[in-house]
Amino acid sequence: MSKAPKPAVTGAVQRSAVLEIDGRSYDLVFDYNSIADAEALTGVNLLHGISAAMFGTVTAAQLRGLLFASLKPRNPDITLQQAGELISIGNLKQVYTALSEAWSASVPPQKAEGAAAKN
Repeated sequence: MSKAPKPAVTGAVQRSAVLEIDGRSYDLVFDYNSIADAEALTGVNLLHGISAAMFGTVTAAQLRGLLFASLKPRNPDITLQQAGELISIGNLKQVYTALSEAWSASVPPQKAEGAAAKN
């Protein structure tokens, strides 16, 4: 008797943040794969948190890498070049804010201490 196939992990719901540029909305997501991609592009260990990449001396290449990696889950055909074209000097704060919100959305909510003690 064969076993039923296990459901695929892809398609799992991941919370996102929205970046609006020139009247168009982009969903930014930090799932595990996009975190790994961002680490490869930025050279920063994001498992310690995004603040290491965002609030230090972030380079243009690192910011573009973070944006690209967070766009990729919902826009699989986007290129690094296209992600970079979304960033301008005029919208840096907006990009920083959306990336920070996407990171916060990826972190699971804290359980209440009483609920954690029961488990």
